[in-house]
Amino acid sequence: MTRSRTHGLTNWNDDDDDDLIVGASFAIISNIRDYYTLYNKAMKLISTAICLLSSFNRRYRLIANTMMHLSSSSSSSSSSSLTTPVGTTPTSKAWEVEQKFTIPNPKQMMEQLKETGFVEVQQIEMVDWYFDVPPTYPLIRQDCWLRYRTVASGNGRWELKRGNQIENGGDGKSKATVYEEIEGDQALLTCQRLITNSLQKNQRSDEKSGIENDSHHHFYEGQKVPMPPIDIPGLSPIARIVTHRSTWHPLEKDDSKNLIVDLDTTDFGHAVGEVERLVTDKSQIETALQDLQAWLRDLLGEDALKGSPPMGKLECYLSTRRPEILEVLVDAGLMPARP
Repeated sequence: MTRSRTHGLTNWNDDDDDDLIVGASFAIISNIRDYYTLYNKAMKLISTAICLLSSFNRRYRLIANTMMHLSSSSSSSSSSSLTTPVGTTPTSKAWEVEQKFTIPNPKQMMEQLKETGFVEVQQIEMVDWYFDVPPTYPLIRQDCWLRYRTVASGNGRWELKRGNQIENGGDGKSKATVYEEIEGDQALLTCQRLITNSLQKNQRSDEKSGIENDSHHHFYEGQKVPMPPIDIPGLSPIARIVTHRSTWHPLEKDDSKNLIVDLDTTDFGHAVGEVERLVTDKSQIETALQDLQAWLRDLLGEDALKGSPPMGKLECYLSTRRPEILEVLVDAGLMPARP
């Protein structure tokens, strides 16, 4: 780099000016490239977060609708407002009306869904842990299912599903199930109450003391057991199921077509489908049942609801790995006796 002095002033040559401009340009371009790389990384992280959140979006949207419903109900004296049981909060209240169906050929089923106006909205892998208190299993005997679900590598959540089976066919054998769903700490508090009430009702104080001494199960099938934030003596895992789920929604949505279809395949090779509607008021249950029936008959034929109900994931798991628990459910009339 050269310069000359004229009358005491320093003059830069044109070449020096060009060098400075080129150097500054390269620095700017380098900074822009670095910022662009950081931007792309940020977008990928945001995209991953959106994918994870979308798997929970259905439940969160339902809870938001429930909150709005309860807010409007509490401001009036309407008798149709939801009844909140002890141990739950209004924001955790919902009913899931569902019907399982067999999947002889998963690929063929996907093609049928496409032909009937459905589109796949997501594929996820989830891990479900189911819990109860042995040896009497007071939760499942009441058709109450406490589970801890994780999706992909995200954080899990505690859920309680309280079921009520309803006849769903002319032969008296096929049933649809209506589930009340409770999430989070309220699910655990409700379980705590259900277990305590069951023990008191059966007057099994000797059993209760045994439960308290057998309340720590750190591993199940070689996997670390999730621990609830609320102490429930004797709570133990009864199943752990890994499921690949393909979820489908109708392209055109309205109140009569707001169905959700899940096609599940487990880590032990069992496949089953489920169509469901989520409702925020008991008065909507009958309409939801009619929609499920009509949809299944259109998709699978008029005989879709006849005969024994298809085997669900948990029933299949228990039949091969925990038959003593399946026997409890069969005796309680909650699962069919199969040959």
